[in-house]
Amino acid sequence: MRSVNNTIQLFDKIKKVSERATQIGSIEKIESTPIFMNENGINFMVSVAKSLLKRPFNFPKPDGNINCNDCNSNIEEIKIINNNDENNNTIITEPPIKKKFIDPFLPCDKDLFVQELFDRHNLVLNKYNVSNHHSIIATKNFENQVNPLNQFDFKAIWKCIRECDMLCFFNCGPNSGASQPHKHVQLLTTPFNYDEPHLKCPIESLFLKYKNLPNESIFQIDELPFKTAALYYDQSKIKAFEQLEFIESNENYSNNINNNNNNNNNNNNNNYQLSKYFELQYKSLLNHLELNTDNDNNPVDYDLISTDKQYMCKLKSYNFIMTKDWMFIVPRSAYQSNGISINSVGFTGAVLVRKEEELETLKSNGIISILKDVSTPK
Repeated sequence: MRSVNNTIQLFDKIKKVSERATQIGSIEKIESTPIFMNENGINFMVSVAKSLLKRPFNFPKPDGNINCNDCNSNIEEIKIINNNDENNNTIITEPPIKKKFIDPFLPCDKDLFVQELFDRHNLVLNKYNVSNHHSIIATKNFENQVNPLNQFDFKAIWKCIRECDMLCFFNCGPNSGASQPHKHVQLLTTPFNYDEPHLKCPIESLFLKYKNLPNESIFQIDELPFKTAALYYDQSKIKAFEQLEFIESNENYSNNINNNNNNNNNNNNNNYQLSKYFELQYKSLLNHLELNTDNDNNPVDYDLISTDKQYMCKLKSYNFIMTKDWMFIVPRSAYQSNGISINSVGFTGAVLVRKEEELETLKSNGIISILKDVSTPK
């Protein structure tokens, strides 16, 4: 349930901006009724989301152009030029034409803007939403989508998760399903299926048997034929950290009043103990799956991501999903399977396809098989 105190104001803002953006046509609404397909104990929700066909992709799709098992050369385009001689074609290799990058978050669309989140992030609506109130947390300044989440990201994420009862997901790396190189996470309201209100999302049905493990114990989902890692938080620690932050926030508020400070920025609270806690749990999952990188200390070269096979193949990809109770990571090996693109939403148990033909492919191949194809085998 969403908070019923003053914290509900954030979700009210999301709803208000969403209503207006819908009225003026700033959001590409998905007109689809999900169908349900049960596999391996998961009641998958499958929707045909035709609006995704309009979604711009500024992030290279590696498995469309690259075989990462053969990373000995740069990406090349090959043109065959006919010299009007049937037996004498000339083969010329040319570098790919660089697509001009237009950052959708710099500046963010004013019709989709909800509010700032502390000093470093903006909360905006997703123009190509997969459900009502589908939102995005994007860094104010450009940071790369292949870089891991940090304590500042988690501070913004937790505010939205806790106050709005949302699920957060992060598509990290070239094979993750990310569509934009500017660092961002996405938010969906829960529960996905109101007929299963005890589950935030369909995949959570496989988590329940691990709930009695000691808090923060990392577990792999037995029923899934690919590598995963998940954990439940220690709620007592979260409560203690929130109490400390509440006390400090009140102290900062009082100091601002006494100093006649009219700054309404919601970053009065400089206590990051709780967000550091989430960052620590996140890194423990990355370590468990051998996904940790040092990208924070070595900025990613976007030009190399676009053109250098060796460079791209070195970048690790994964999907990260987070709720108020748990977090979950799936390493990725491919962007798509059988023409069906998968991002983090697929690993929540809600699969999106862009057209009816893809739905038929999904039915004939099976959802678990598609997810296995794009993941890392156990």
